[in-house]
Amino acid sequence: MGTRSNVRRLLWDNREATGMVLERETECEDHNNSALVSLKEENMEVESWKLQIQEHPGRKFLAAARNSDNIAEGFSLQQESNLVAVKLKMSLQSKSAKNLL
Repeated sequence: MGTRSNVRRLLWDNREATGMVLERETECEDHNNSALVSLKEENMEVESWKLQIQEHPGRKFLAAARNSDNIAEGFSLQQESNLVAVKLKMSLQSKSAKNLL
């Protein structure tokens, strides 16, 4: 019972937009492969993103993230063991989303 097989490490690579790389551990809901990830940046509010992870042949992953009313697409995921690397292909609408919080 102590083993949590649904815990994944998420590595957020957002260097293009913010110059930061964030690593978080999160629990994934196995029934729909979704993960609730909290991004915490210095001097910024916590942003919670819900990742919808879809597996495709060839070990390729696609994801869409939702923050408040904003939906950001264009994520690419690479999974190695229990490490999921998330590279943001677009700049996050964090400024507008931050104002909504």
